[in-house]
Order: sequence, then C-alpha cells, then structure tokens
Amino acid sequence: LDLDRVGIYGVSGGGFMSTRAMFTKPETYKVAVSLCGNHDQRIYWSNWGEKYHGPVDEADYVDQSNTTHAANLQGKLLLIHGELDDNVSPAHTLRVADQLIQNDLDFDMVIVPNAGHMFLGKQAFVTRRRWDYFVRHLMGCEPPAGFHLQEPPMDLSILTSMFGSDRYEPI
Repeated sequence: LDLDRVGIYGVSGGGFMSTRAMFTKPETYKVAVSLCGNHDQRIYWSNWGEKYHGPVDEADYVDQSNTTHAANLQGKLLLIHGELDDNVSPAHTLRVADQLIQNDLDFDMVIVPNAGHMFLGKQAFVTRRRWDYFVRHLMGCEPPAGFHLQEPPMDLSILTSMFGSDRYEPI
C-alpha cells in the first residue's frame, strides 16, 4: 500500500464521508471524489443525520457540517452533484464549494444537468470522471483519450412500479 497515494470516494452519505476524510485526515487522504454528499445535516433530514451521528444540538450540527472543516483541505477534491437531485439538494455541495472559495482553496466541481441522485442516464459519464480524476491525481498520468463507457442497462419498470412513472422517465 502506497500511503502517499490514498484516494477515497463515496455517494450520498459516502459523499459526505469522502469529503469529511479529506477535511479531517489530510495526512492520510490525498484525493477524493464526492458524489451528491449530504454535507450539512442542518439542511437534510434529521432522521438520517441523527440515526448515524446520534441525537445532537446546534453545536453538534455545526461541528458535523463539512462546511465547518472546509478550510482544512490539502489534497485534490472533486465534487459532483446532480442538478435535479431531490434526495440531497445540490445546496449541500454548493455550500461546501462556497466555503472552499472563501478560503481560496483549489477544488474541482461538476454539476450534472438533468441528473438526479442516482445519475440515471449519466452514470457512465460520472464513473469516467471519477476514474479519470484518480488516474490523474494518484497515478500522475493522463487517462486514455476518447475512452467511452456504456451506460449500464436498466430496467426502470421496477422503479416505476414502486414510485410511479412520472419520476423515472428519461428527460
């Protein structure tokens, strides 16, 4: 294990944690890709945050927010969020970005148009961006030019039967 080239990524709660790792353990984590992270429990569902972080008061919410620790960024961070995410609002990622900007820190960000929390129809793009980011910043080389991933096959009938067709029709 090369401890000078440790990367991490996560989606949703994992997006929170991958960013948190960069902000609180910069001596360990050098590169992170954070997808649709719920970075600030004050603007998310309290039943999720308190389930995993325990009952909290306002000071705990402030400490748990990635915005509070953004000034500690030392490595490379890519934030990715779907524009139409109705689970974790893009405001979470934008708040982190704002704090990084206020601290004059370099980071990368992609807002994926017409994409929700699961990046349906855009997963190949998001996966390639994640892979390319790690290749560039952990391996120190350029990824293959023109490499294209196929979208994974999806049977949306399962989702539409559970949630209704209006939420999962392609745009």
